[in-house]
Amino acid sequence: MLEKLLITHCAPTLAGIKTGSLFHCSFTSGDGLLCEVQHANSKLNEKGIYIEILRTHDTGALVLVYRPTRLIRDLRKKDVMDFLDGFGYRECSSS
Repeated sequence: MLEKLLITHCAPTLAGIKTGSLFHCSFTSGDGLLCEVQHANSKLNEKGIYIEILRTHDTGALVLVYRPTRLIRDLRKKDVMDFLDGFGYRECSSS
């Protein structure tokens, strides 16, 4: 199930066009979803793509698929830092 959602919602991120993609994933078993994410990460991490479950509720999860190197690069751009600063976020180290 996760693989189909990745293709449907994350094609631009998988293709290197976007830094990240966020989508909702329904599930019947939280453990099953976690297992699918771990399996997908074992394949995608070597390509520089990571999957994180950001939040779960009874039957669904908010899932982020992203390229960390691009995310760090994007967050270091002056216009992005200025935008985030306007919402109270301050520059911080990304180690």
